Amino acid sequence: MSFITELKRRNVFRVGAAYGIVAWLLVEVASVVLPTFGAPDWVMKVVTFLVVLGFPLALILAWAFELTPEGIRLETAVDPTEPVIRKARSKLDFAIVGLLVLAVVYFAVDKFVLKAELEQAEVAAKPVPAAEPAARERSIAVLPFTNLSDDASNEYFSDGISEELLNTLTRVTSLRVASRTSSFSFKGGNTAIPDIAAQLNVNHILEGSVRKAGNRVRITAQLIDVESDSHLWSDTYDRELDDIFSIQKEIAEKIVAELTQSLNAGEIIARSITPPTTDTAAYEIYLQGRYLLALRGSENLEKAARLFEQAVEIDSSFAAAYGALGKTLSLLPFYQLGSDRKSSTEKSEAAIDTALRLDPDQTEALLARGLDAMFLRWEWGEARVAFEHALRVSPNDAEVHNLYGDYFHIIGDFANAEKFERRAMELDMLSDVHARDMAHLMISIGRYDEALAYAQRALELHVSADGYYPLILSQLRLQNFEAAREAILQLVALPGVDPGWHLLMWTTYYDAQQDSDRARPYYEKLKEAAYSDKMFAAFTAEFALDIDGIETALELMELADVRRENWLLYLHFSFPEEKSTDPRWLAFWEKPGLKELIELRRSYRADQGAN
Repeated sequence: MSFITELKRRNVFRVGAAYGIVAWLLVEVASVVLPTFGAPDWVMKVVTFLVVLGFPLALILAWAFELTPEGIRLETAVDPTEPVIRKARSKLDFAIVGLLVLAVVYFAVDKFVLKAELEQAEVAAKPVPAAEPAARERSIAVLPFTNLSDDASNEYFSDGISEELLNTLTRVTSLRVASRTSSFSFKGGNTAIPDIAAQLNVNHILEGSVRKAGNRVRITAQLIDVESDSHLWSDTYDRELDDIFSIQKEIAEKIVAELTQSLNAGEIIARSITPPTTDTAAYEIYLQGRYLLALRGSENLEKAARLFEQAVEIDSSFAAAYGALGKTLSLLPFYQLGSDRKSSTEKSEAAIDTALRLDPDQTEALLARGLDAMFLRWEWGEARVAFEHALRVSPNDAEVHNLYGDYFHIIGDFANAEKFERRAMELDMLSDVHARDMAHLMISIGRYDEALAYAQRALELHVSADGYYPLILSQLRLQNFEAAREAILQLVALPGVDPGWHLLMWTTYYDAQQDSDRARPYYEKLKEAAYSDKMFAAFTAEFALDIDGIETALELMELADVRRENWLLYLHFSFPEEKSTDPRWLAFWEKPGLKELIELRRSYRADQGAN
């Protein structure tokens, strides 16, 4: 019998394997437990030494003794062929396997669980390096300067100073400037500066006052850091009114310089503030026109247009006045049903051409060019070029973002429409116009819950029939008919609302429920108003398809085309075949401008569907 065979027979290999596994487990457990109880290092060394020393002793004992049911006996006193001996060896094999499994489990837990937790604890225990200070957002609101003059009619002058300063600051690319609409909404109120800043989400406020008496003017301005509740800068200017342009230039340059220093906003800034005209009388008339332009409404816009015309008669090189005239004439048809759009367009285009010849970067002229190209001439490429140019010149102008968003909405590029409309809302947080436009956009996209929320926000900011319209449409799309009916009743109760809105809403309400019988009485009156230039024909044509038939619908559509109604372009008629497949109806959308519009919509729908 060989020596190796004898070692196997005497269980020396089995005992060595078992001892090795137990010894390893013992050392591993001791390395964890002993430090927990604060044992000195030498204790662990002794344990390891004893474990190593015991290994040869275990092998010697395995050679000399045999494990039997009666206990441990000398190997020479045991018959190795007895069944009980073979059974004892089998039990030892099972014990070794069990110990091996236990060792593997312990190794896995130690390697992949305990070690990972220890590393996380070590990372957490390490001191966190000081973070780089976050870049402070640069934002400001220019509040309307208070008119301290004895003559209340000088309000236009104090507002004009504020607006010119605001327009200057919007040219700073990295500075977010609250829009005129939002900032001027606090005019005449007693809202505290911190509350204004919170509502406009800005960290700086520019405020001031203007006192004009005879040929003298005193202007006070101060820049406030809202977060630290401190004045960064303030100054008072006493000057002769005859030198109004250099006064305004000096004030604007001084404030912009202080902002550059205080807000670190010097990347792109209009340091060269050129007086818009050299004629004092023309400039004062221009400021009066701007005051009325901001108020909107048919009557105010007509008066503003006449004032701008007077200003350019006095100074034929007054680019800003030409731009304001072009914009006013472009907006006027939106406030006048049945207006002579052709005549208005010719006048606005002439003013726009002159403004851009004098100043190619005149923002209002660029916006007016985009409006005319989009709503009146249906030149989609030209409109985009104009809006893109305006955006480069005035990247923080809320109106630029809003109108560019309208453009993308009309051509069906909903991703860009949402991007620009949201930016307009950020810049002009208290404008109901942007909230309404977002509501209409969400309706076009099919996100009706969001549309409802934006419509409600618009009404919170300003109650109007224009605001109720998307609210009612959203409720109807969501099939909340009772809520829509309640909203219509609220609209009807509003004072001063054109009765045409009542007819439009009740027709919409019953048509949405496919109740032509109940819709017809309202529709007939609506149709009569459309034919007599008291209601949009495009609105009425949509109902005519359901109630009257294709002939009446086409008559109204042709009328809307002649009038160049802006509602003709919105997504009520998104894709012609979705409303009717009648060849005459489809032929209408082959008109120049409309055909290109539908092709643009199809291309964007395909792109959005692919995404």
